[in-house]
Amino acid sequence: MDIFGLLKAILSSVPNPPEVYPFLMQFSITSRVTDKPSWGQSCLFHQQMADRDRAQHRASSIKNIHDFCHKIHSRVKRHACTHPIYSMRKLRMLRDGAEYHVTARINRSEMILLPEEEKILLLMVINRAKKRYRFQIKNFCIMNNHLHFLIKPGENESLSRIMQWILSVFAMAWNRKHNLKGHVWGERFYSRIISGIVDFLRVFIYIDDNPVNAKLVDQPQKWQFGGLWHHKHRITTVTDPPDELVLQYCPEHTMS
Repeated sequence: MDIFGLLKAILSSVPNPPEVYPFLMQFSITSRVTDKPSWGQSCLFHQQMADRDRAQHRASSIKNIHDFCHKIHSRVKRHACTHPIYSMRKLRMLRDGAEYHVTARINRSEMILLPEEEKILLLMVINRAKKRYRFQIKNFCIMNNHLHFLIKPGENESLSRIMQWILSVFAMAWNRKHNLKGHVWGERFYSRIISGIVDFLRVFIYIDDNPVNAKLVDQPQKWQFGGLWHHKHRITTVTDPPDELVLQYCPEHTMS
């Protein structure tokens, strides 16, 4: 029995013979005629085996790439569900010579400004800021957990720089006073450009009425931490003297 007949006998006893079996069958038949495969038949055999290996490798590679992409997609999808991507925060609108309505709120709206000494501390910081930067405060109100400014920065002065200095210096002073660390103010301060005289008067009166609306006092002039009380008592350490527009429409701000 030649070598191919021996291999055929061995493979015939295997339940699931490998894929090389048809090739051996082909060459076993040829061997009986020529005793050995021809050179061309041998090259064809090796070429077919190489083509099969390349096909298997390509299929395996495609499957691996598919599995890899599926894992990446699953991770990205899972990450997107648990960690949403937030867009950049809105840019602040600033304009030279503009007046602004500014609001800043304490972190978690806690009432840390409830004691009068805390409001006085904030007034002292604002007074220091006026010596450091050029700006006018037309009206203001310090509440128990937030503040309102009607403010006009001076020429070449930045509203953001002024407010950042006031809020950060007060936060450091308050933390030092209470031996604490961390944020004092919540989100960044809110600001809006005043659009005209009507808008100016509306915001001006809204700031006056803030403590009344919060039921802290029954009349705006009784709130000691607002522009109206400071004008009535001729205090200009924080707020500036009222201009003609204010005196015309809000005569209660006349400095007696």
